[in-house]
Formats: sequence, C-alpha cells, structure tokens
Amino acid sequence: MVGNTDEYPDRIGSDVDIVTDRAGMEKFHHAVWNLEADGLRVVQRFRHEITAFYYILAFKTRDDGWDFVQPDICTDYFRRAVKLLDAGPMLARSRPKQCPDCPGGEFRVLSPADEFVYYFLKKIGKEKPLTESQFRHLREVFALDPEGCRGRMAPFGRAVRSAVSAFEAGDASRLSISIPEIKRDILSSGVLPHPVRFRDSLRKIDRVLKPTGIVVAFDGDGGETGKTVENLHRALAGAFRRHVDFDSRRNPGPRAVFAAKASSTLVSLRGKPGAGLRPFVDLFLPGGIAPTTAVETVLDFAAARAKRRYRPRGATFQPVTQ
Repeated sequence: MVGNTDEYPDRIGSDVDIVTDRAGMEKFHHAVWNLEADGLRVVQRFRHEITAFYYILAFKTRDDGWDFVQPDICTDYFRRAVKLLDAGPMLARSRPKQCPDCPGGEFRVLSPADEFVYYFLKKIGKEKPLTESQFRHLREVFALDPEGCRGRMAPFGRAVRSAVSAFEAGDASRLSISIPEIKRDILSSGVLPHPVRFRDSLRKIDRVLKPTGIVVAFDGDGGETGKTVENLHRALAGAFRRHVDFDSRRNPGPRAVFAAKASSTLVSLRGKPGAGLRPFVDLFLPGGIAPTTAVETVLDFAAARAKRRYRPRGATFQPVTQ
C-alpha cells in the first residue's frame, strides 16, 4: 500500500494505491470480482498506464445512498510510457504495518526511502502543488530515513536534490513553486529509459475502443430535469473522473461527446439528441425520473458493462472473510 495509510481502514481517501508484482496483479484482477458477494460492485476499470489499472467499486451506504472506493494498482511505475521505478526491488524491501482491524492484522508498505521517492514522483508528475496533507506525509516519511531518501532521489538531478531541502526546512511553498523545474530536471537527468511508445499506443487505442464514460440523454430540459441532472452528478461524483452537462439543442457535436465519453466522463444531454449524437448515447431516461432511480440505472449499466468487458475467465465469487 502506497501513500498515507495512517487511518486505514477507518478512513480511506479517494484512491487506494497498491504496488504488486505480475502474479499479484493477476490475483487482484480475479479477486476484485469476489467483492460482489459482499455488496460491492465493479462499475469502472481502465488502464491508465502500461502497468497500471484503476478500478472504481460502488457500495451502498447506511442512508441508502452510494459511495465509492478506487483501488489504483500497478507493477512497475510508469508515467507517460516512461518507467520511473522498478517494482521488484521496492517489494523486496517492503515491510509489514500493523493494522488490528484488517484481515490478518497487518498489510505491507514500502520502506521509507521507497515510499518517499514513489509518492514524490507521482505527485510531481501531476504538476499540481502539493496539498498540506501530502507535504506533511512526505516530510514525515523523509524524517524516518533522511539519508535513504536523499540516496534514492540523488540520480534524478540537481533540482530534485534541491527539493529535498524544502522537506528538511518544512517549506511547502518553495517546493510548489519549483515543481515545473523539478519535472524538467527529472526528464533531463539521463537516468530514465526510453518511452515504450508502441505498448502505450495499444493502451490508448483500447481506451478509445472501450470508453469508460457514460452518456445519458434526458427527455426534457426544464427545471425538474435540471434538478435530476444535478443530483445525478452529485451522487456519482466518485464513479467518474469528470462530469459534463450538455444542452442537446445547442448541438455540442459528436466529437465533443465522444471525447468526454472516452475520458471517464458522465455526460448528460438535456433534450432530445439529434441523429448525430444518438449512436453515442448509452441510456435514455425520462426528464422526470426520480434521482435515486437514475443513479441505480447508471450504476446497473456501468456494472454490467464492466463485467462483460473485464471479468476474467474462471473468476470465482466467494464472500470475503473478515
């Protein structure tokens, strides 16, 4: 498990980052479908890097709504077809972390130096300023093994070594300002292998041929329909990466709708879609449909599609024992 796991399993943020080997990846692909027996449903699965798969699982809450958990599992760490880290050595150096409320009483985490470099590179790759909690987590990990962290980061260049000093000083703002420079320094460090572009092209083609977004057309564009769309997007915020609401009368165009659908977007079309948009519509719903019914319908469709596309042959369905 990668990232801040201090509050697991009582409090889990959005993504659950997991590093494994190839055998573990195959085991996970089979085991995730067993969770259906415990009330979870696989509603999304997509391959966002050559060796990385992102799942979205839906489950009922106590107030009869829906919530989501997103396991993000990978072997070697790739970013835009470039291998940044090898999973094998990191797994060999991993260590157990006690978790009395977890099955087995523990789970495994990376060594402090590996956790630091993995989490740091992942956040830098997104080119966004680190949040306060992300910076705090990295600083706490750095404090566990300063020399190991410096050693693991040293090959990535001068700007990265200078960023390490920001953690020593506790200066989050200095680090955030330096992120673009740090990324350029990593790319020009000379330690990165050549991109695996052909394999990554195949991954992108598969994403286009099997879009993970869903297009819902609502027969109506009045206030009642608008409220239904708003409630739908709010309820399914954790099930899709993005949300878009189009007015069919303004003709958003097939290209815009398909681009959204291919990038894990929940697309709502208010009003009767024209002939050019109908081939992209997955569900037609009445404008006055109850929001809870609309949510159930979208999740039913997403779960059935995920199972049809991705459930491995021979996957068994057994309850997870606690």
